[in-house]
Amino acid sequence: MTLELPSIIAAIFNFALLVFLLTKFLYKPTLKMLDERKAGINKALDDAEEARKEVAATNDTIRANLLEARKNAQAIVADAQKQGEQVKDEIIREAKAQSQALTEQARIKIEQEKEQAVAELKNQLAELTVMLTEKVLEGGLSEDQQKRLMDKFIKEVGELP
Repeated sequence: MTLELPSIIAAIFNFALLVFLLTKFLYKPTLKMLDERKAGINKALDDAEEARKEVAATNDTIRANLLEARKNAQAIVADAQKQGEQVKDEIIREAKAQSQALTEQARIKIEQEKEQAVAELKNQLAELTVMLTEKVLEGGLSEDQQKRLMDKFIKEVGELP
């Protein structure tokens, strides 16, 4: 094998052509595909990081909302308890007022019945006095009977209010 210049030039030309064709049709598309894949992976990583940040922010928002909801619930419960106490106090006041009114009505009724009983007793006493006077005037009573009737009359009059 001898080295001839046209063979060397043809080999160099073939080599250059092979390098050109490999670069144009193999290396560049492969590098482009690798760059696109790298860009896609980087975008996916960036999206994942952004999603993680959004999840963290959402969790913080949820925690803040939950804390606020708990505070609101506690405020509502405290308000309901306060209103319940007010209603209870109002019911107790009304019950006391009704009790006092009923007690006052009962006292008034007792007083009226007492006055009525006293009036009836006075009427009976007046009738007894009239009967006693009639008997004394008729002379139908002995001194002993008159004394007993007078004692009874004095005793009954002494018991009146």
